Amino acid sequence: MLKFSAIFIASWAIIVAAMNIFPDQPQGRIINGKPAKENQFPYYVRVIIFGGVWSETELYRCGGTIIGPRWVLTAGHCYTPTTNDSEPITYHIEAGSINVAESLQSDIVINSYAFQHPDYNPETLANDIALIKTKAWTFDDTVCPIMIPLSTFDSDSYIGEKFITMGYGFISNDGPISEELLWTKLTLIDRKKCKKHYDSYLPKMIFCGVDKKPPISAVCYGDGGSPAVIEGPKGKPLQIGLAIFVSDEGCDAAPQGFVDIAMYHDWIIMTMIRN
Repeated sequence: MLKFSAIFIASWAIIVAAMNIFPDQPQGRIINGKPAKENQFPYYVRVIIFGGVWSETELYRCGGTIIGPRWVLTAGHCYTPTTNDSEPITYHIEAGSINVAESLQSDIVINSYAFQHPDYNPETLANDIALIKTKAWTFDDTVCPIMIPLSTFDSDSYIGEKFITMGYGFISNDGPISEELLWTKLTLIDRKKCKKHYDSYLPKMIFCGVDKKPPISAVCYGDGGSPAVIEGPKGKPLQIGLAIFVSDEGCDAAPQGFVDIAMYHDWIIMTMIRN
């Protein structure tokens, strides 16, 4: 049986060590993805985590989405606790671009404005979800929010259907990282079919997606927190999940795991209201 591994990506200086020391930690990327077009995914953001306000030490890279005027949704494993209050962890958020060399809008957020789910479990990846409060984004064709589902949304009703995901992660199991935003389509599968691939506990708040036809595409290292998107009401994009894990034997070796956002609708709304 395979084990799952979370899909943030550490900086080049520490990724090899991290993969050797923590072999069971999730990782992520888009393999065999298609280049995004301008304004195709205006809700998508890059999230780069640094070791401090003035630090040049890059810790992790993740994806995320804008879900409100001042809110970004990402994976819980992308949250990093601050160990020194005088030098808090910072999140550099870049929006409105399909290339790493460009960023039409950006923000730098200190750790006190990041909110990891209080019941996040790094071993099982249960409740692997987080919010980051940002400056007010200027919404236009290049940057705008995506809808999230109500708590009544049932992801099981989409079993066998395709969803879109995207990211700047690895373009193969061994890298390199993509310099452009790539996307692909995966098929949402039954949890029982997903669970049989893994010997780890699969929380009920996770659904899985897989590409069934060669060349196989997949999320990979660096795509943690990236969205799973379907067509919602009136043809508008609806984010139903966010990428959190792949197989530790390769991103495309087994189905990939996504947090079922509908199960966290109330937590998301209450966190935004309280902060």
